[in-house]
Amino acid sequence: MTPPQSSPFERSRTDAMRKEKDERKGGVQNVIRYGDEFAKELTFVGIDARIERRDGQWVDVVLRFATAEETPIPSDLIDLTGLIVCTHEGHPIQMIPLDEGCDCEYQFTVGEKEQIEAYIRSEAVQTALKREAMAAG
Repeated sequence: MTPPQSSPFERSRTDAMRKEKDERKGGVQNVIRYGDEFAKELTFVGIDARIERRDGQWVDVVLRFATAEETPIPSDLIDLTGLIVCTHEGHPIQMIPLDEGCDCEYQFTVGEKEQIEAYIRSEAVQTALKREAMAAG
């Protein structure tokens, strides 16, 4: 079954909304704080992962980020990490930003989530994730 096609009006409206969003990205906030309207996405230049089997259903991946110089981590975050909850098959289900290991008032932007998902779905991480999922609990 093929997905329904959007009308030219819907496409132009979506394109206009994307353009407006792109124009607003000039804000000073990286990652978006709950309730804020503007965000400037972080560009991750390095990611380190710690993978740990939680139970018979989930694998936790804790990520530590290095960001591009032009997109520094907000100064009010002390130790930004990300908790990525994955299935045993390696599918990322939830992405939660943490500060000093605790839930914080920020959330990842769509672009940051795309970068994280690409990293999680990389061959090396998928292999490690599935190996950890198979480990005895």
